[in-house]
Amino acid sequence: MREMFRQFFSAITTLFRAFERGANVIDNCAKWAEIESSAFEQEASIERQKHLTLLRD
Repeated sequence: MREMFRQFFSAITTLFRAFERGANVIDNCAKWAEIESSAFEQEASIERQKHLTLLRD
């Protein structure tokens, strides 16, 4: 009986660990996407400034 409870709680612990790792993966992907989006916005801003400078000249 004790062994059954031990295995049951061990399985639940393993399940929660896997869930936590999956959540960490999603969080890391979101961080990466945020950084890439920021870089894209900065590059687009530089391109717009360059284009406006060319139009003014």
